[in-house]
Amino acid sequence: MYIRNRSIPMIIILSIVTCGIYYLIWLYQTESELNNTLGDTKDSPGLELLLVIVTCGLYSIYWFYKYCKKTAELSERMQVLPADDNSLPCLLLCIFGFGVISMAILQYQINRLADRMPPSAPNNGTQQNYQQYPQQLPPQQPQQPQDGTEE
Repeated sequence: MYIRNRSIPMIIILSIVTCGIYYLIWLYQTESELNNTLGDTKDSPGLELLLVIVTCGLYSIYWFYKYCKKTAELSERMQVLPADDNSLPCLLLCIFGFGVISMAILQYQINRLADRMPPSAPNNGTQQNYQQYPQQLPPQQPQQPQDGTEE
């Protein structure tokens, strides 16, 4: 599944109202979508979610750093300028207890990239990756007249 545009206020509100359960769902979905879009199969969203839970959230500090880097890599591949690398600010915000702001920054970057995804990008869970983007359309051939005569 390719990256999707999500409402930043809604993910923050849902994370607070559900006492962090939606935050864990958001982590899993974001990781799955970014990895599928990049064609990265070495990271397991389930394992990283388990690490966040087992370490009582400490692993999420590294997670934000890592996925801000991946988002910057995707920006470069998509040739979106400037390719913002907000990994260090997000890391510092998480260290000082402002992980919600890091979540908003990362989702803002993802929304910006999702708006530039091609409209034909499949959203049905197929394993197509972003390495073929941007796709170049073949040059169009001039159309021949219908009556069989040449111009």
